Amino acid sequence: MALVFIEKRKGFKGEGAFDTPDSHSFDKNVKSAHVVLRGFKIFFDSTANPTQLLEVAVQLEQAEGFQVRYKVHTELKDNKTGSDKYSGHADVLLIVELADQPAPGSPPGSPPGSPPGSPPA
Repeated sequence: MALVFIEKRKGFKGEGAFDTPDSHSFDKNVKSAHVVLRGFKIFFDSTANPTQLLEVAVQLEQAEGFQVRYKVHTELKDNKTGSDKYSGHADVLLIVELADQPAPGSPPGSPPGSPPGSPPA
């Protein structure tokens, strides 16, 4: 069994509270997974009033088969209108335990954590 660490940056743009889904495929079955928020940058797209609420979180949605799905939840509100547009990114770390057997269709020698069909290392 292999433990794999995948760093990803997920961008977002919107207003109010919303979720941005993402996923990562592997060349072996996923036995378990965790998703960790490593950092973020979030800012109003235009001049806004002082911030009333700031929230950035990650949540594991599903870890089965050859895929891990997660979402980044964001919310940024000022203390006046509460509906200003904002954007930014979240840096996420996936910690995934993979089974020993490669996925069907993966070439021999593919690096751990690479999607099915990736070239050998």
